[in-house]
Amino acid sequence: MAATSLRSFKEAALGSRIRVFGNVAVAVAACEMTENDARVNRGVEMMLLIKTDGEWKIVAQAWDTENESRPIPTDLRQAPPG
Repeated sequence: MAATSLRSFKEAALGSRIRVFGNVAVAVAACEMTENDARVNRGVEMMLLIKTDGEWKIVAQAWDTENESRPIPTDLRQAPPG
């Protein structure tokens, strides 16, 4: 990011899996990110959530980018509609 200027950013979910136990949840989502209307990256985000006062809150988040040796897992890629 230091060598570039971020003018726009869009993120689209490709697929997700959510596990809930009581007031704790883990969400795993495959995403496609478009920067400056041209550069596209894909990756996986993982979030730890807690439910407090009836609302879910993200308490931790981590992500990594897809590459040739580390593709997005098949179960996180949904087939396109149609």
